[in-house]
Amino acid sequence: MKTAIIYASKTGTTKKIAKALVDKIDGEVLTIPIARAKSACLLKYDFVIIAGSIHYGRIQGEIKSFVNKNYKTLQGINYGLYITCTNQGKAEEYLNKSFSEEIVKSAFVTACFGAEINPNKGDMITKRIINSNLKRFKKENKEPPSIDWELVDEFADKINKRTIKKK
Repeated sequence: MKTAIIYASKTGTTKKIAKALVDKIDGEVLTIPIARAKSACLLKYDFVIIAGSIHYGRIQGEIKSFVNKNYKTLQGINYGLYITCTNQGKAEEYLNKSFSEEIVKSAFVTACFGAEINPNKGDMITKRIINSNLKRFKKENKEPPSIDWELVDEFADKINKRTIKKK
């Protein structure tokens, strides 16, 4: 079983999860930053995961573009989608905004794993926004968002069970 995780990560959370999935998914698993992903590479894998992070309700343009460009190829292969975002209550809305309805529906598995807020990650504007959000959480006496590692495990388990059925 050969799996590719194609991802974009603005502050490192999506990449962190991709690297964790390498150890959780059976077989050979490669992480590929979106900048290095090529259209033809999708057919080399038994399973493809496409991942991105949500900022201001939107996924990275490179991920959206990659999926739109490879729409027909994706329809013919096994794939999954995951996003990271600070508002898991809007996960389904964000998935549907990020990808076409057909892409979401035909994915074998989709998930939102939450997010981490790290004031030391991202560009200057992102850091400023993160610090503002941290102050807001503190002022409202709320815990900042975190990665839901149980959901990450469930995501990997679904993929592993799918590959067992294929053998």
